[in-house]
Amino acid sequence: EEEKKPEGELEETTLDVEVQLSPIIVADDLIRCIDFELYANCVEDPFVFCVDMHFGGMWDHVGHFTDTLKIPGAGQWFCITAGDQLHTLRSVAFLECVDGVYSAIFKGDPFFGGNWLIGGNLDAWKKENPNASHDVIDILDFGQFVANYLATMDPNTDCETVYDGGHADINGDGVVNVLDFAFIQQNFLAVSKDACCPGSAAGVPTPLLSVSLRDLRSMGLGNLSVADINGDGVLDQQDMNDFTTGHKPRKVGH
Repeated sequence: EEEKKPEGELEETTLDVEVQLSPIIVADDLIRCIDFELYANCVEDPFVFCVDMHFGGMWDHVGHFTDTLKIPGAGQWFCITAGDQLHTLRSVAFLECVDGVYSAIFKGDPFFGGNWLIGGNLDAWKKENPNASHDVIDILDFGQFVANYLATMDPNTDCETVYDGGHADINGDGVVNVLDFAFIQQNFLAVSKDACCPGSAAGVPTPLLSVSLRDLRSMGLGNLSVADINGDGVLDQQDMNDFTTGHKPRKVGH
């Protein structure tokens, strides 16, 4: 008699997914770790997993990933979120299911109803620090950019590597420069999409527009003090304006 496998063993969910990083991404073959949350309902915790995705390459446009994923486990899912904790906000898509195969699309400019992954959120990975702006692009993301300014970095960020100092090479050209600042400037005050269940998150996050260096240190974010470009003891939009007009930080800490 054939031995029955324990319930749930080797079960997989097939997910056809398309993910687009907000432009402009310059690397034509870029690896980024994308975190996903699958929701079956609004009572249970979501199923969380991450995938190393190759954006661009031979079969895709620059900044795009299109493929079929095999996810351990099975469930009746209705909604999915996606985000790169080092570089983007979180986005949301509702799932379609045909013949047991799920599909989700994250692409297109949100201004026109799309849901690509918006670049410029540089501190979602700081989960242990509640003072970080995990779900909004604000002055703290500018601070993280300046803390990494002019650093040369491997543009590929897989799910196995820990980046304790952040990774502000948003566009994937291997160096943190004004092209990466453009993401923060263009998407300033943009927020993550709420989770799949309305009211399940704490609501729209409040952006931080100004913070003293003393408060930064008390928040455990003292390394961002290098972004006080004009030296007035406050990290704010004036520092962003000064950077835009050619003033550079007196020192940086990669």
